Amino acid sequence: MSITYKIVLIKADKAGNWPVYLRITSQRKQVYVSSGVIVPEAFWNAKADPMRANWIRSTHPQAKLFNSRLETLQQDARALALDGIPRTAAEVKRLVEVKNGIGQGIAHAGIQPTASTDFLCYFTEEIARRSKGGHPRSVEKLACILHKIQDFLAPPRDPGQSAAARAAQLAAQRLPFTELTARWLREYVTYLEARGNKDSTIQKELSFIKTIVRRAIEDEYLAVGKSPFKYLKIREVAAGPKVKLTQAQITRLEELVLPAHRYSRKAYSTQQLAREVWLLQYYLLGSRVGDVLTLRWGAVGADTVRFYEQKTNKLKVAPRHEQLNAVLARLAAMCSQQPPRPQDFVIPLSRAEAAYAQYPPALDWRLFARLPAHRATWGLLLSHIGSSTAVINGKLKEIAPMLGLATERLTTHTARHSFANMGRLAGIPAAHMRDMLNHHSVAQTEAYFGELKTEEVSEWALKIYQKPSD
Repeated sequence: MSITYKIVLIKADKAGNWPVYLRITSQRKQVYVSSGVIVPEAFWNAKADPMRANWIRSTHPQAKLFNSRLETLQQDARALALDGIPRTAAEVKRLVEVKNGIGQGIAHAGIQPTASTDFLCYFTEEIARRSKGGHPRSVEKLACILHKIQDFLAPPRDPGQSAAARAAQLAAQRLPFTELTARWLREYVTYLEARGNKDSTIQKELSFIKTIVRRAIEDEYLAVGKSPFKYLKIREVAAGPKVKLTQAQITRLEELVLPAHRYSRKAYSTQQLAREVWLLQYYLLGSRVGDVLTLRWGAVGADTVRFYEQKTNKLKVAPRHEQLNAVLARLAAMCSQQPPRPQDFVIPLSRAEAAYAQYPPALDWRLFARLPAHRATWGLLLSHIGSSTAVINGKLKEIAPMLGLATERLTTHTARHSFANMGRLAGIPAAHMRDMLNHHSVAQTEAYFGELKTEEVSEWALKIYQKPSD
């Protein structure tokens, strides 16, 4: 009883993409095994040589991966045809599918994938590990990158395909460590560029992938010499110019008469609150917005404001002065409790009674992040900080034109750059500014000064070329 097999195309879908199947013929009956490969007809090699495994033309970005899958299906069918055991076409199909995990949510060319053999399996396990002890935002970023890689590897989505079917198709994608090469990375970068990702976004994502690759090397799943980053360097992407408000603009911001919200029962508008958040960041030695949003009145002393930063876990002590006192007085008047309680947040966008606030205010941030009892609360808090920051930045866009700035040029983080700028103008050494900003190195602080130095060079150059007045 003979068994024949052949890699063939089946009817194209609505988008013009053709699914590729392994056709098995036995006892004059034919069955088809789905390979999971779908390609436009232009990439199909009608004169393919089964011994060369070149069904998908090399011009296709995933030709190597797809041909490898098809070759494995063909080899499995060939082995069954040569073992001398009589089987029906349906039996051969079932055995091929079982070996390749088809029908179980797994479509992989070769052995059953594990974290030790497949990069995406390892990537998934790393996300699960970080979900238990890493930073939630890093977990979200890694999950987003994994989804992009799966989308890159998967066939184009059928317009009639359901979301659940597409999700299953993405989860079924595999990337053996043997195929994680510099060429693959370059093709992935091309894919990201085609999707409209900025250079800075692409380089950040490559840095995340490099971290996962490095960890796989540490776990001895990938040899050091096999790292795709050995031949592909992550280029530095110069950051755009940082917006730094001048003293005149800061004074103007303080003096702006902002209208109250006509539909709000509160005595202030969100626009007014956004202004106070920016000023509080500036006067608390260029603090990050997350630290300002989680600042409680218990941290406000008679002479100083003392709190631990979320990012660095370093203590920040900001002296109270006339301008800071004015901001704190206006924020105190916005609080629903009069006078504000120590557990109340200085910025009234946050509420002490909310689920995200149920943690000891004086708890060390690193312990807060690691203690299992508070991990869920930490996730809620980070989500709240993100949504609140979006609201504030939206209102700062409305304020920007009042200061002579483009709408996208005023954000919460400009308060930090503006503080560093003023420090440099005051002649404060970068080493001292590093301590006030709680940077890890002077180089970080000097990066905040860089554009100003360039501007000064330009000003001096203009003076050189300026013609003397008659």
